[in-house]
Amino acid sequence: MGLGKIKGHAALIGANVIWGLYAPLCKDLLNAQIIPPLILAGIKTAGAALLFWVLWAVFRIVKPSHTISKEHIEKKDYLKILNASLMIIAANQIFITLGLKYASPVDGTVLCGITPFFTLILGVVFLKQKAGLIKNLGAILGFAGMLLFVFGSDVNTAMHVSNPVLGDTLFVLSQVCGAIYLVFSGDILGKYSSFTLMKWMFLISAVIMLPLYVPDVMALDWTLLSTDMWIELGYIITFATFLAFLLLPVGQKQVSPTTVAMYNYLQPVVTATYAVIFGLAQLSMQTIVATALIFVGVWIVNRDNK
Repeated sequence: MGLGKIKGHAALIGANVIWGLYAPLCKDLLNAQIIPPLILAGIKTAGAALLFWVLWAVFRIVKPSHTISKEHIEKKDYLKILNASLMIIAANQIFITLGLKYASPVDGTVLCGITPFFTLILGVVFLKQKAGLIKNLGAILGFAGMLLFVFGSDVNTAMHVSNPVLGDTLFVLSQVCGAIYLVFSGDILGKYSSFTLMKWMFLISAVIMLPLYVPDVMALDWTLLSTDMWIELGYIITFATFLAFLLLPVGQKQVSPTTVAMYNYLQPVVTATYAVIFGLAQLSMQTIVATALIFVGVWIVNRDNK
């Protein structure tokens, strides 16, 4: 295995471990009921946008000839970038953060892996793509697991799971947004570097979300946040919303799409381990069965794509 492949695998492991820790840490921060979900979604989006643009400015000074420094968005793609920003950043982040308020972080991480099912459906309906028997079987298994999660979870006030049906539904909606982004933004994904897209999409999303979080951010009593909460907030902005999005393209360039998808299975494992140890979630047989159905369904869909 060459150095490039090793870097690719390491980047994917790092990104998925970071995202695996994100859900329980975000759940713990929301449990304190100091920072509301919409404010947290806005803060992390704006914070990540700031970091992307700071890094871009550094590249402009240090490496002015680098692609990151000189790549520009063509005018004809402005509307596509706006639509992509709404789907994969603004709506996606809002739904996930709101979902974590009501449901288990384990549910959130597992359900965030169902994007391939909705991508398949949208591709068939709008792009007239063909889905064979194997893909359909994978989709059916995955949806069975999704329904088991959404309608089978119980309220658990000790774990701050106040409305699992609502929370899990919000997780599902976040993945519908992700699928819309993948299906209808394919041309710009191949046209521009991931950094350029993230730089603009996070900025656009932060501006769009301003009315949702700026008034309340100004009124928030930041002195109520403990040291642990500041660390969690810093992790959410710097690692889960910025660094992981930098690592993911490194892996995508070095390994196959199927391998990238398989690494996504790390996230629920990391989430469940952390959440159970620190009392943020519990595993039931129903959770295990639903997770297995989704995992097998995603594996079948992605294996067929290969």
